[in-house]
Amino acid sequence: MQDTIPHLHLLTRTEADHRLGLAENTLANWASAGCPNLPFFMIGSRARYDAAELDGFIESHRRTLKVLRNKR
Repeated sequence: MQDTIPHLHLLTRTEADHRLGLAENTLANWASAGCPNLPFFMIGSRARYDAAELDGFIESHRRTLKVLRNKR
């Protein structure tokens, strides 16, 4: 029988905070406030974050700076 469930790389909340460059407990605060919409798994009483979803969250917040140049 073939395994059809994708294997996820789950991180603890502390590991996810570090991966995002956030202070510890930031994700806990975000989760309790429901903002931003960053999905996580509750396994028992422990929150776990999918590493690929965190990478997507980081990428979705990429900004580019448009530099306006004065025409002379």
